[in-house]
Amino acid sequence: MGTTLVAILFLAGVFWLVFLRSPGVPPQDASLNIPLNAAYNQSNLAINLGIIDSDKVRSLEPFTVIEAVFTYTVEDKEKKQTSGNITAPTKDIAQKNLEAAGFTVVSIEEMNIGRSEPFVPY
Repeated sequence: MGTTLVAILFLAGVFWLVFLRSPGVPPQDASLNIPLNAAYNQSNLAINLGIIDSDKVRSLEPFTVIEAVFTYTVEDKEKKQTSGNITAPTKDIAQKNLEAAGFTVVSIEEMNIGRSEPFVPY
């Protein structure tokens, strides 16, 4: 009973300090003796846009194209079939890469990663 009463009084005091205290008197920062809201009356914001013209920004590479994963079946020169996965930006580029490696493409399909409708419940 005594601990509950102390906890209720503590919470009531915190509630009063946070929500019911008069906003006319700003709290003081004890270490600096400066009102806490004094820092918000002046703009100390300095934005240095010189970084845009720096060598670091000039040397950045643009984003690459997002690559998809394709499942393929190919034949080698001995007509032996092999299956696997390849990443490429498009299906045509994936097929060209496989043909450049010396394979004959039998089939190539884009893998479906994830669900077709992710917001529909299971």
